[in-house]
Amino acid sequence: MKNYQYKRIAVKIGSNVLTLSDGTLDVERMSSLVNQIATLRKQGVEIVLISSGAVASGRSELKLD
Repeated sequence: MKNYQYKRIAVKIGSNVLTLSDGTLDVERMSSLVNQIATLRKQGVEIVLISSGAVASGRSELKLD
């Protein structure tokens, strides 16, 4: 187990990270981010997740313009 200098990390994830160029969700990237965050949590790091991409990613799933 790695000993990190920080106990709490803020991670901001925007629309361009969560979506593909056609506006649909990038499920592969999201899965990778979840795995990375889970690994940090298991190592005792608190993660504060900030997402400005929630609306854009949800819009593609709801098929809204």
